Amino acid sequence: LLQIQSVFTRRFVAREIIDTNLDKLAKTISDGILQSEYKNPRNALFGFATKIIRMADDEEASETLQLFHFTNFGAEPYCNLYTLPSPVFRFLNKVIHHQPEAWYNFVKRYYRVTKASWDWDTQDWIMQEKYAHVKVDEGEYLNNFNVIYERLLSGQSILKHILSMHKEYFLQQKEPFPLEIAIHYVTEVLHMDKKQLELIKRIGDAVFDLARKENNFKKYLFLLEGASRAYQLRGALLKVIKERYKNGEAEPLIRLDEYVDYLFPDGQSWGEVRDLMLIYLYERLHENNIASAEIPEDISPIDDEINETF
Repeated sequence: LLQIQSVFTRRFVAREIIDTNLDKLAKTISDGILQSEYKNPRNALFGFATKIIRMADDEEASETLQLFHFTNFGAEPYCNLYTLPSPVFRFLNKVIHHQPEAWYNFVKRYYRVTKASWDWDTQDWIMQEKYAHVKVDEGEYLNNFNVIYERLLSGQSILKHILSMHKEYFLQQKEPFPLEIAIHYVTEVLHMDKKQLELIKRIGDAVFDLARKENNFKKYLFLLEGASRAYQLRGALLKVIKERYKNGEAEPLIRLDEYVDYLFPDGQSWGEVRDLMLIYLYERLHENNIASAEIPEDISPIDDEINETF
């Protein structure tokens, strides 16, 4: 059972269901109650949201969707409630309208598909069958666990996963993964202040300029990407500030009030700041055709469950 906040959207969806049922009846191809192609309620909720966004075609629309998933199985009846909050809906609305293909591939990349590997060239899941590589049909994994959907519903950050896509697109020398997806996410879901976003970009530009001047991108990427604790990120930023001072820059990179009020405001996850900074840096690397050999490969994995604050 799908509950929709907006009366307008409820009518829209009801009309679409009625029209579909009547069309099937007219063509004598109806096989009973109209059913979703999804069996996984979490994935179904995002499927419904995508359909609503495409039908309504209003980039400013905002909805809160709730899915009641229940069974009348007598031996073990249950009912679970899944909620897609309005900030997540607004984020989906933005990316589906402006970066639909990139968003689709991003979500597809993070399904769990057993005995298959991801092909960066075709953006498909591939399975080895005898002597051939065969594309896995979407219907075969549509109801599998999807880490992006799970994290969006549970309020966990997906910035690390967006960063991974930016880095892989760079390493594979594909067209840049859209920075706008990260921007939509931090503004709509994380409610990041515009001044904080501009400050992160300014720091990213400064890091890029220093790395290019020293011809040592590995050094600075290692400093930021290798930071697995808040104090390590603070240390990396201090090194950048110090290098700029030694280089005779006329203005400081960041002032104390900006550091406290905007870069790391109360309650802000340091990891989100680091990930967004790296996402922006990888876009700059892509734009400037920096060789992928300049990227360090021996960085320790970052623990995305750490939610330490400054």
